[in-house]
Amino acid sequence: MSTVAIAYLCREKDEEEIVYCLQSIAKNTIDHTNLKIFLIHKQISLFFREQVLTQIPSSLEVEWIEVFPHSFLNDLKITALSQLEILISKEIETLLVLQGSLYFHSSVHEVLRLTVEKVSMARNLQDQYQTAAKEFLTVWKKKDISPSEIYFNTNVILINRKYWQREDLSQKIHRTYEDLEAKNIPNSLLINISLKNDIEPLAEVWNKQIPRQEYLQNKSPEKNKNAKLIQAL
Repeated sequence: MSTVAIAYLCREKDEEEIVYCLQSIAKNTIDHTNLKIFLIHKQISLFFREQVLTQIPSSLEVEWIEVFPHSFLNDLKITALSQLEILISKEIETLLVLQGSLYFHSSVHEVLRLTVEKVSMARNLQDQYQTAAKEFLTVWKKKDISPSEIYFNTNVILINRKYWQREDLSQKIHRTYEDLEAKNIPNSLLINISLKNDIEPLAEVWNKQIPRQEYLQNKSPEKNKNAKLIQAL
């Protein structure tokens, strides 16, 4: 079996979300072999890291990795994506990059059965995202992109490692940012614009988006039993 890796982007204020997601992985993935979990962070304290590890099963192979932001954009997600080459070992074929309030309803090894030729993301269901996209695209040099073409959620990204490295997508994100006139662009929009021609749609079951209040009130798998991965927005 090929190795699948999860890169979970962690902020110190999100301890509950991190633990809850990792516990859902452990609960629904019986076989923890061939699974690596990288917890990506910027200057998270040792105390916080130890607190998280005490709340998850020791059978999960977890490694904390600190990344250092590039000068062009001080953002955890962009920083992690721009440094994928040093985070991913060669035996890893598929990488699942996660951020936010997420809960797995099925084994993460099911990801291995998905055919990912490039980079997969699910359609973003937030209306405010499309509004933000319109605002930034009006001040960008290139006018040949519409919000409907880049309407993808970047909190769940399934990556084919070989494709990412062959196409040098980390540098592609950097070059796109340098080409922007609006430097305060949200990370999600920057990723969408940069990877416009590299994105394959991800099935909704792997990124079921529900309102945060609903997520907090009812975390039961029965509420969204057909979804394999739920995200609270």
